[in-house]
Amino acid sequence: MFIMTNKNLLINVSIKMQVTYNDLSLNSVKDLIKLETKNRQGIYLFKNEISNNSQDIYIGSSTNISNRFDQHIKNLYSNIYLQNAMNKYGKNNFSFSVLEWYEYNNELSKEDNGLLLILLEQKYFDLLKPNYNINPTAGKSRLGAKHSDKSKELIRLANLGENNPMWNKTHSDEYKETLRQKMSGVNNYMYGKSVTELVKQAIREASCKPVYLYDFKTKELISMFSSQKEFMKEYKVSPKTVIKYLESGEIWRNKYIITSNVLN
Repeated sequence: MFIMTNKNLLINVSIKMQVTYNDLSLNSVKDLIKLETKNRQGIYLFKNEISNNSQDIYIGSSTNISNRFDQHIKNLYSNIYLQNAMNKYGKNNFSFSVLEWYEYNNELSKEDNGLLLILLEQKYFDLLKPNYNINPTAGKSRLGAKHSDKSKELIRLANLGENNPMWNKTHSDEYKETLRQKMSGVNNYMYGKSVTELVKQAIREASCKPVYLYDFKTKELISMFSSQKEFMKEYKVSPKTVIKYLESGEIWRNKYIITSNVLN
């Protein structure tokens, strides 16, 4: 059971993990995780068990949790925040959990299954606000993608009843009033806009966000760019490369961190 107080949402969150493993320094534990999650898909979580901040967690999704866990443990294509925390506090003080398994739907395309997995990950991002994730948006590279009618229906069903992470949770009156005001009239992000316009706007906003380039060892700011386009032009890289490293927090060219946020 994972319990935390999300001060931003003014709610208490209680989530029952599918499975949890403690002390990630033990080879026996690591072997058990890789065995029991082999070829399984879903949403996983690393948690700092000795931190006083319940949001000192990392959330990820994978089509093969076993392989992804192994990459994190070996610091291969991992997240710099998570790795720094593990180095500081020790792997023995971290737990690994599966938040939710994802069952592959053979009636959908590989892309549509990937979309549903990303949407599932985003739910937990929004609910738990993990501190160790560099980018709070799951699968930003899927922005603007077209989806089949089957996947659209599954997306709708995925947000109903007990499938919704806010099922059986309550907001404070203060938060409800804040939401009501934000969603009223011209304050509503849908006011006077079509879905197509919103998607185009979201893509424009994503590409216009600043890019910060840091030395991953010293955390010293090397360069700042006003947009992804400017960064791509300077370093002659593709949009796919920028999105990959912004989302994953992986080390770029073995020495840089690419982020859209200022590092503390």
